[in-house]
Amino acid sequence: MFYTYAYLNPLKPGQFSYDKCPCSFLYEPFYIGKGKDDRINYHKYDNTNRLKKNILDKIQAAGLDPIRIKISDGISEADALSQEIQLIKAIGRRTSKLGPLSNLTDGGDGVSGWVPSEKELLRRSEAVRGSKNPSYGKPTYGFKGKCHSTSSKGKIRDKINGHVTPDAVKRALSNKSRLTWLSGRKISQRVSINGQIYKSIRQAQQETSICRELITKRCLENCPGYLYIN
Repeated sequence: MFYTYAYLNPLKPGQFSYDKCPCSFLYEPFYIGKGKDDRINYHKYDNTNRLKKNILDKIQAAGLDPIRIKISDGISEADALSQEIQLIKAIGRRTSKLGPLSNLTDGGDGVSGWVPSEKELLRRSEAVRGSKNPSYGKPTYGFKGKCHSTSSKGKIRDKINGHVTPDAVKRALSNKSRLTWLSGRKISQRVSINGQIYKSIRQAQQETSICRELITKRCLENCPGYLYIN
């Protein structure tokens, strides 16, 4: 069996009644839904509706929880969907500038196992597009145009690789030669290793089994036996 429910804002007490709404509230309603079992408690973990999440964040920041009440209980899914639509229409949605509800649709779109049609998906998209979107015209604070610091890049790389680079290696790579090393030499650069001349770093790597990064590093740091040949 299903039920319909309302989320009330404890930060906004008062007398709230609406035409064609079968009940009145002592706190402002900000969401109407239908469900079964423990659905009424799920929305505090739902981040898909930003408008609703912003209200929940303000309530939680005040050390409170949203007030959750069941309006009807023990009814069929069809009746729950019908009542959800009626309640949302009676109270009004904020995105339509008709009321305080943070619902993004007019309701009736939560049928179990239902796959929405292309027409329904288009309707939902249009309902939150442009000026209808609660975030429309508000500044965004994304990462566009910014760059990670060297330290931040290192932390990201270490996390991806699943290990932490030893401090000794970090110190070895933090000197001035690191920038030159990272910029790299062409793998066609001739090198001399312990007196043996190789036509390219690639050839030296293949014949000595020393990785080209290490060969480049030793040449740049003038390690004994390692030399670039121009």
